[in-house]
Amino acid sequence: MKTILAVLTAAALATAAQADIFSDNFDTENGGNEALNYNGLTQWTVSNGTIDLIGNGGTYDFLPGNGLYIDLDGTSNDAGDLMSLSIFLTPGSYTLSYDLAGSQRSGSAVDTVDVTFGGAPTVNHVLPYTQGFTNYSINLNVLVAGNVTITFQDSGTDNQGALLDNVRVVPTPGAAALAGVGLLASARRRRV
Repeated sequence: MKTILAVLTAAALATAAQADIFSDNFDTENGGNEALNYNGLTQWTVSNGTIDLIGNGGTYDFLPGNGLYIDLDGTSNDAGDLMSLSIFLTPGSYTLSYDLAGSQRSGSAVDTVDVTFGGAPTVNHVLPYTQGFTNYSINLNVLVAGNVTITFQDSGTDNQGALLDNVRVVPTPGAAALAGVGLLASARRRRV
């Protein structure tokens, strides 16, 4: 019984300590420089409009100290759909986390962003334009190994979209521990 508990504890700790499965803070894009209507992202594609790569002390650094980040409504007056390249996930539980902020410009009172992560329900964010970066997360349970994508869609059409930074996908902490508790309970029932 002690051996099973030790193995399950080690598995839970190993899962919690795993590295990011997907991570992007946009700081290395375009040599660390801002770019309007940017479409050269290394881990993403942009469709149905444009996005801007801003920040890092440049002309459009509305939230200094955050490196580069994405303005989800590029300067074309047509917000782009930002979609990650495919991310392969094995069965298990995962958490997508990301930082969103309002546009920081008073052109519109709120910014609206829809976020999808694999088969999880779409999450809709309505952000006051003055809101600073706030961390959000979405959980996804994967039953069958396969590829998923992450999509951010801003509804703006005024060159002043919500701001995005620090996108990460990690195994959900505690998922292995919960599975281990179930296995431990099963093993205990068998011994009785």
